[in-house]
Amino acid sequence: MPERISTNSEPTRVTILGVGDDTLGDAGLPIRALQAISPQPGASPAVIDLIELQHLQMEDALKLRGAALVLFVDASAAVKAPYEFRELPHPSSQPPANLHDALTPMDLLRVVATMDRQSAPPTGFTLTLCGDRFERGSGLSAPALARQDNAIELIEELLENPNGDFWRSFINA
Repeated sequence: MPERISTNSEPTRVTILGVGDDTLGDAGLPIRALQAISPQPGASPAVIDLIELQHLQMEDALKLRGAALVLFVDASAAVKAPYEFRELPHPSSQPPANLHDALTPMDLLRVVATMDRQSAPPTGFTLTLCGDRFERGSGLSAPALARQDNAIELIEELLENPNGDFWRSFINA
């Protein structure tokens, strides 16, 4: 287990965006994972915002203002079980080419970078949960539900130490 890094400054603001659709089988895993996270007062040195979305849009950049760390949680059949955790590169201040369709996490960080050039955008990470079934109305698959507990444990561990260096020690992709 990585060593904890202590901080003596004011609380770090962490925003977690669960991006999914609970009507599309395992695409609902991120929403369910966020619903299972229940930070207890005083248990984390962070101010935590948990936000559920079906997809990322330009106006969601406002939800990231003031955050030091942001975690985008989604689901895919294209990752190894139980999940893939990675850091996003630092965004450029160039706006994304297409702001009318659903954005990627990197696009959203670029929007934040262009909104306020005086302060740095949050450090971004993605947590992609391994899903099996993504058909409309299929419900969550049993294997994906079983793997979800691993992701919830990771999120709770990250929230206990809201520090980018600590988070980087869990990168597995």
